[in-house]
Amino acid sequence: MEVLLRLALFGFLLTCGGVAAGIASGAVAPDIGGMGYAGIAAGAMGLVLLGAGLAKPPAAPIPSILPEPAVLASVKARAASMGITLPKDEVLGPVVGHILNRKKMEAIKVLREATHGGLKDSKDAVDSISMVVREVVSQSTGR
Repeated sequence: MEVLLRLALFGFLLTCGGVAAGIASGAVAPDIGGMGYAGIAAGAMGLVLLGAGLAKPPAAPIPSILPEPAVLASVKARAASMGITLPKDEVLGPVVGHILNRKKMEAIKVLREATHGGLKDSKDAVDSISMVVREVVSQSTGR
């Protein structure tokens, strides 16, 4: 959104500059000089950028962060059988959800903030949880 706002501002400024250049060069006269053409072109470009900057991008569907309860239960059961220690359910849900949505960095951030642990420890834990999630998903899909 910030990029679109900057684009709109740039388009507005370019439009103002184009109009000013057109007026300064006598664009209202039948014989428009080179600067007049440049001003009109800059104004047109500014209007295009202004329109592009103010247009709202289509809203993308927001994926669910929390996984299905059955998936979470399967992950907990499989992790217990492998001897992997998992965080509390209120942390594990978002971590597994981010892993399923292929946002591993977000999963690491959530785990690190919740446990107040170090980056390496959080990354290693998310890697372990990812391994369990991949195994559970591959068993449930039969791949």
